[in-house]
Amino acid sequence: MRNLWMIFLIPCLVAFGSAAANAQEPGKLAAVVGASTSNLTGVGTAGALWQFSNHFAVRGDFSITHSYTAYHSSYTQSTSEETSRAVAAGASVLITLHKQDNLRIYVSPRYAYSFKSYATEFTGEYTSPPTSSSYDRSSYPKSWSASFGGQYNFSHRFGVFGESGVENV
Repeated sequence: MRNLWMIFLIPCLVAFGSAAANAQEPGKLAAVVGASTSNLTGVGTAGALWQFSNHFAVRGDFSITHSYTAYHSSYTQSTSEETSRAVAAGASVLITLHKQDNLRIYVSPRYAYSFKSYATEFTGEYTSPPTSSSYDRSSYPKSWSASFGGQYNFSHRFGVFGESGVENV
């Protein structure tokens, strides 16, 4: 009878007497919005940041840019139109070097892939002879970059980050 109580009592003590192990924070997912001067990503990016441990995070980003320029010369009666479009996607791994309170210092390698298209059309009526020409080009540039950055969380729901680095284009 005593062995039966021990067989029942030991699993109950283990199950109900153990505290949860809080060695690391649970994974966090956040939306990120950024402004960039990169040649591949254009002006603005949107993406997601997944902090899956205290020392590592993955950030994906996406951007779309479009521009249209038209020029008309009344003197030469010529018209020039230029259209460009770009779509880019990238992924970064954030490796934490130092974390203290709400400040985190990290390094980040990044890979980006993009699609760019350019179209130019020229029409001239008072050229000899009158001309019309167009030019289309597409490219698929890829790039690697490395950056050094910092992130400061003002609260559990809002933080800012900044980084600087090098990029091959």
